[in-house]
Amino acid sequence: LMHIAAFKDSLEVFVYLESHGFPLDIQSAAGYLPLHYACINSSVEVVAYILQRFPSQAKILHPELNFIFLATLSGSTDILRLLFACGADLKENKRNRLIEGAIKTNNVECLKILLEKGESPSIDN
Repeated sequence: LMHIAAFKDSLEVFVYLESHGFPLDIQSAAGYLPLHYACINSSVEVVAYILQRFPSQAKILHPELNFIFLATLSGSTDILRLLFACGADLKENKRNRLIEGAIKTNNVECLKILLEKGESPSIDN
């Protein structure tokens, strides 16, 4: 339920569920957190809420998808900025191709942020 509320950016429902014992770090069957769902769907309010309560979640690494990559695919510069402000690290992104994600989604603003934060384009494609 937390994942659905996060995906839909339903902050009121998200907070209500948390107040009734649903944890912010509950994992889906695939091992994703509500923050993953919020990042992929540009759910800025839910991302801001989660990171305000637990900024360290920005640093959690998933073996397949990280928050920076999901925020880039969703095109949310606000979420990217929130993640970086909470310590998300590009150096930990070994699997996802961030520059490619920004280009595929035609998002020059995300591309600019990634380059400013030190992501380097690969020329081996």
